[in-house]
Amino acid sequence: MTTRTRNDKGMGSIVAIGNNKFKVRIELPKSPSGTRKVISRTVTGKTEANKVRKELLRQRDDNTLFTSSQNALTYTRLASEYLNERAKENLKATTMSSYRSTSRIFGETFAVVNIQHITYEHICDYFNKQYKVDNLTGTSNRSTLKTRWVFLKNMFAYAVDKKYIAESPFKKLPRWLLKSNSMDTTGIKVFTLEQLKVINEYLKEHYSKPECYADTYLYVVFQLIINTGMRLGEALAPQAINFDYDNHILNVAGNVSPYKGKDGTFLTTPKTMMSRRPLILSEGICKLLKEHLKKNLTYSTFIFCSKQGTLLQIPAVREAFRKVFRKCGIPADLTVHCLRHTYATRCIEAGINIKTVSQRLGHSSVVITLNTYTHYLQQAEQLAAGVFEDELKL
Repeated sequence: MTTRTRNDKGMGSIVAIGNNKFKVRIELPKSPSGTRKVISRTVTGKTEANKVRKELLRQRDDNTLFTSSQNALTYTRLASEYLNERAKENLKATTMSSYRSTSRIFGETFAVVNIQHITYEHICDYFNKQYKVDNLTGTSNRSTLKTRWVFLKNMFAYAVDKKYIAESPFKKLPRWLLKSNSMDTTGIKVFTLEQLKVINEYLKEHYSKPECYADTYLYVVFQLIINTGMRLGEALAPQAINFDYDNHILNVAGNVSPYKGKDGTFLTTPKTMMSRRPLILSEGICKLLKEHLKKNLTYSTFIFCSKQGTLLQIPAVREAFRKVFRKCGIPADLTVHCLRHTYATRCIEAGINIKTVSQRLGHSSVVITLNTYTHYLQQAEQLAAGVFEDELKL
C-alpha cells in the first residue's frame, strides 16, 4: 500500500512505494501547447526524498530542471566545461594532462549520467572498487586516488557555484583514503647492484662508439640519475650555463615535460620550488659531462640534445631505456624512474641524513621523503639498533 505526503499545491509530492523507497513528483508549468509534464525521482529514505523534492523545486524555479535526458547536464558535459575553464588558468601542461586523465577515468563509469543523480554513495562505491582493482593489479596508490578525489570534488564545487546542482555529492573522504601513509612503500621498485652493473657495462660499451650518439647520451643520463637521484625530465633539461665544472655543481633550473606547454615547447619549470636546486656532483660525473659537451657538435645550448640540436623528447628517451633494459635482461616493471628510487634507498641504507636525501631529490617537504621510503627507513633503524652489539660483545 502506498502513502502520499501532501504539500501545498505546486510544491510536489512524496509517495512511499515500499521497502523504504519513495517517489518524488514535481509538476512543471504548462507548456505553450497547454500540456503539463511531471518529473519524478525514486530515492531511498524519507529524509533523502525531502532533500530531492526541495532540490527539484529549486531547479524548477531557476528554470534549470531538464525534462529529457538529451537536455540533462551529464558528467561528460560538466567535465568538458570545467576543463575548458581550468585551461584558461596558467597551469602546467602536466597538470592539465593529469586533470584530463582523471576526468576520462571517472567518465568511463559516469559519462552519460545526469550529475543531479550522482550521490556520495555512488562515488564511495566507485573509489572502493577502484582501490580493490589497484590492489589486485599491484598498482595500489592512495596518493593517486586522493588526488583524483580532490580534482573531482573541485569540479562538483564548480557545478554548485554555477547552480547546476544545489549540493556537491563529494563530502568527507572515505576512511581508507585518510590514512597517513599515502603510498605502499613496500611496492617501490629498485635495481640491484648486479643489474646496475649489467646496464652500466652495456651502455659503456656503446658509449665508446662515436656513431652511436643516442647510446652516448643514454650512458651519461643513466650515470647522472643513478648518482644524483634526478627525475628524468630534470636530467634532460640542463643547459651548458647550468653546469659549473670548477665547483662541481649542476643547477637544476628546468624540466622536460612529455606535454607541450602554452609556449609550444616541452621545457617547463621544475616540479616544485624545492626542485629548483644546486646539485653537488662527483669528480667522475663532472668529467663525464664535460667530455659529453665536447662531443656535441651541434650549436645547441642543451647538454643533451638530438643530432639536430633539438630538445630530447621524454617518450623517446623512456623507450630507448626500455630497449636497453630489455637487452640487459631487466624485468619490465623496472623503469628509468626506478633509478631515482634506487639512488634514494642506497643513500638511506648508507646512513645519509634524511634531510640531505630529501634536498638531493628535490622533494617539496622532508615528509614526502619519509612517507615514500618508510620501509627502507625502518630497515635502517633495525640496523642502527645493534650498531655496537658485536663490538662490545654483549
